[in-house]
Amino acid sequence: AALQLARESIKDLVSGEQRQLLQEHAREIGACQDKDLRECLSVGVGFHHGQVGPQDRIIVESLFVKRALVALFATSTLAVGANLPAYLVIIKSTIQYRRVAGIASWCEYEVHSIQQMAGRAGRPGYDFEGKVIILTQEHNVAKYRQIQNVNIALESRLPGHLTEHLNSEIVLKSIKDIESLLAWTSSTFFSVRAKKVPTKYFPALEGAGDVSSKIDRAIRELMMQGYQKLSEAKPPLCVAKDEDGMTFESTDLGRVRLEG
Repeated sequence: AALQLARESIKDLVSGEQRQLLQEHAREIGACQDKDLRECLSVGVGFHHGQVGPQDRIIVESLFVKRALVALFATSTLAVGANLPAYLVIIKSTIQYRRVAGIASWCEYEVHSIQQMAGRAGRPGYDFEGKVIILTQEHNVAKYRQIQNVNIALESRLPGHLTEHLNSEIVLKSIKDIESLLAWTSSTFFSVRAKKVPTKYFPALEGAGDVSSKIDRAIRELMMQGYQKLSEAKPPLCVAKDEDGMTFESTDLGRVRLEG
């Protein structure tokens, strides 16, 4: 879909400012390893999913944040990971193919997943407003209309699925050492919300005085716990590459877990 848009109808949608940005980042775009991604980015279209290499993903995310891209095609996991706000979010389907209790089937996204994807639109500090288009089956229309009228704070579910997402990023080599682990963490919606409402995610900080001075440490400790669960699993899903454990890589089991 990204290639089709890039080749057929994107030219009329790219503004003069975006063309200028794309020209300024031509060398960065040219460094992409995926030739289809290079073609798309050169005209203002990006795609982001698990098979895109870590360096290419960084380039896509950077161009999107700088608003050089008109459109970004992405999987639902992007809503949990990188903090990429948008003016318009289009959710092209409300069903996904996933495995539950060993049985694979098509099922509806959980409501909070839809809310998290929709929450990318119109982020304060980036846009004055945002728009969300949800494509779903007719019998679900009323449910999703009701959701949009419920005024609740959107929160991150990353802590509950931390090892799953860390394993994915380690397999893809987006995370390969402690430094890149912490850098990835700081880019997530979880980090943004945890700093906004610390005690929501870390109840132990309630009444702890100056919470702002302790939240970064709490986030770091949570990430390290997630990494330790992967490395200390039997058998392990990732292993250290040096004596102090500062760099690491996925195991065959970690890769199988991602693919399964």
